Amino acid sequence: MAASMARLETEYGDPLAALDYLALSIHNFHDSANTALMGVPMASLATIMDRLGHHESAATIVGFALSPLTTATFPELEMTIAHLRSVLGDQTYESLARKGETMTTATMATYAYDQIDQARTELEAVSNSKDIATRLFVSPRTVQTYLTLTGNKTALMLHCTEDGAEDGSMGGPPATSNRASAPLRTGGRVATEIDPCACA
Repeated sequence: MAASMARLETEYGDPLAALDYLALSIHNFHDSANTALMGVPMASLATIMDRLGHHESAATIVGFALSPLTTATFPELEMTIAHLRSVLGDQTYESLARKGETMTTATMATYAYDQIDQARTELEAVSNSKDIATRLFVSPRTVQTYLTLTGNKTALMLHCTEDGAEDGSMGGPPATSNRASAPLRTGGRVATEIDPCACA
């Protein structure tokens, strides 16, 4: 069931949900020592990694997953392989695929979990950036750049105020802090990093 849901989410749904189903499916097959069927969710994972731009990890996973069973069950894998060859070049692709092919089942499962965690973190960051951007009327890339420049080391609280607002209704009353703020101005609005301690 998890493998079927993962494939549906991969093709038509939410990539974050797909990653969750894939992690569960890989765990189930690995736990039951069903190496042959474990290649099916691995093929789906390789396709997602390719779409997310993680081409090297995708090629490595393909090397483990590729078999007559997976290509018959997941025909999209052939298109993924063709794209990886185009992006990486045949020599690099073959080298990475051989690396995946020689991995043990346990090693590949660990590798897959790590790649899923990294992809999930990136997707959640993009999702958060889009939400913040919607509220601030800026582009997600602007928000992501701002968070990157500030180091993103703490859970930032973004305070949104409108220039010239008299009642402070946009985002609530301004918070005070002894630490200097880092405003991000765009489109007549200001996003300011607030010291979390000041909000206690």
